[in-house]
Amino acid sequence: MEVFLLRGPGITIVEATTVSPEGALTVNDLGLFNDEQALKLKEVVDLARTQNQYIVIQLGHGGRKSNVVPPWVHLENASTKEEGGWPDKVFAPSPIQYRDGGSLVVPKELSVAEIERIIADIGSAAKRAVEISGFDAIEIHAAHGYLINQFLSEISNKRTDKYGESFENRIRFLLEVIDSIKANVPADFPVFLRISASENTPDDPLAWTIEDSIKLVDVVVEKGIDLIDVSSGGNNYNQSARGFKEALHANLARAIKNSVGVRALVA
Repeated sequence: MEVFLLRGPGITIVEATTVSPEGALTVNDLGLFNDEQALKLKEVVDLARTQNQYIVIQLGHGGRKSNVVPPWVHLENASTKEEGGWPDKVFAPSPIQYRDGGSLVVPKELSVAEIERIIADIGSAAKRAVEISGFDAIEIHAAHGYLINQFLSEISNKRTDKYGESFENRIRFLLEVIDSIKANVPADFPVFLRISASENTPDDPLAWTIEDSIKLVDVVVEKGIDLIDVSSGGNNYNQSARGFKEALHANLARAIKNSVGVRALVA
């Protein structure tokens, strides 16, 4: 992180910071679920200040993609208890494995009480990010197949309660996350949202599409989201290859910007 800050970016995002102990992607991930972590992150914020830079914290929860070994060890291997993992505490909207027969564990379905606890955890993390660490903005990670993305998509969300089935129910978790953050930060504090604008599986009728994202963005902008950070994929193991061409998500971002207009920034 220090290397990035010293090279003069206009804004730096501290990514993949879990709001709950079981929500970390790997045993090496950052967390913001206690004050000790917030104080250590303040040291990073203080360094950014010496460089006259803005710095953002990205908050999220891995859901069914939690509890893996670091990517430099293996791209998709669950951590065992002996490796410091928590294979018996992996949760998701529905008990659906990321890849059938894969090495990631079958998650346990979240109860409504557990959903409410995670929403409260996100609000508490946001409060620490502002009051203890001193970040300039918060980004909600709702992309790449992590927990919020799992709620949004019919591929991973088979619930029949108020968090499942209809579009309005599937976006409910995200909207309650936004409300929890907004209740714990100043009224004018910037809140960003990272989304997978498409699941890159056009032949799957259950897949999340750019049209779904445009509908979602209309709702979240009214909730006070200031910036939409556009990415794609990550929730469906059978997604088509995204490739490595320049401006990979430009078309998706353009479609969202054409819809949202001046109501929010799009990156």
